[in-house]
Amino acid sequence: MPPILEKFPIKYLLDSIDHGTFISFKEEIHIQYRSLREMSEAIHRQQLTPKELLDYYLDNIDKLEKDISAWAYFDKPLAIELAEEYTVEASEKRFRGPLHGIPIGVKDNMDVKGMPTRV
Repeated sequence: MPPILEKFPIKYLLDSIDHGTFISFKEEIHIQYRSLREMSEAIHRQQLTPKELLDYYLDNIDKLEKDISAWAYFDKPLAIELAEEYTVEASEKRFRGPLHGIPIGVKDNMDVKGMPTRV
């Protein structure tokens, strides 16, 4: 098995499938197998906060980035600041839309205000 694949808990994907029944969102290992819709619904039902979701992805970035170099530009302080702001809004049941609090990455060849663009 290639070394990079050893870092991905593939067996947990199979372990987490139980005819549509999933364990708590608080159990970190299974977040990566949730659909966008499931994560959005969990945030809206306050089962998961935008900050918790971002922390999960930040942990993965910290673990894997040196091996895969996926990010040309990453503004971690801004991501944390926004996740905290979206968490407060969600706790007050103020949502900006269905993707409220869902972190995204944008390919570096897309023009985004305030971020470098590379071709």
